[in-house]
Amino acid sequence: MIAMACLIALYVAVRLWHLTDSCLWFDEIFSVHAAEQPWGQIFNFVAADLVHPPLFYLILKGWVAIGGSGLFWLRLLPVLFASLAIVPFLLLTRELKFRASTTVLALFLLSVNGALIKYSQALRMYTMLMCLSLLSIWLLRDI
Repeated sequence: MIAMACLIALYVAVRLWHLTDSCLWFDEIFSVHAAEQPWGQIFNFVAADLVHPPLFYLILKGWVAIGGSGLFWLRLLPVLFASLAIVPFLLLTRELKFRASTTVLALFLLSVNGALIKYSQALRMYTMLMCLSLLSIWLLRDI
């Protein structure tokens, strides 16, 4: 249990580490512009992004309304989704009856995976997709 708590702290810490070291890149700027659109026009605007569904942009619009458009605040949203993904991940490992050592190893690998860290700091929908996918797999486990 202590190992799990330490790994969860590591998971969150590495996603917060250097969160604002780089400026927004093109796709992230598109996300911010989408969030700046009036509610009635946001769907037309995000239709230009042909491959990504609008849910993230709607959530981002609400997120910006709550805390503004500072770089740390903006990038905190994907970190929040990445952190929330731990819950369905652990529920899924329990449902699959993983040994504690296997769950700890899997959580460690999730924690230090460079690609997952990088994309959990990007103001895009990647971590929301991961979180909702894990939740869906866990909820649909018996089907």
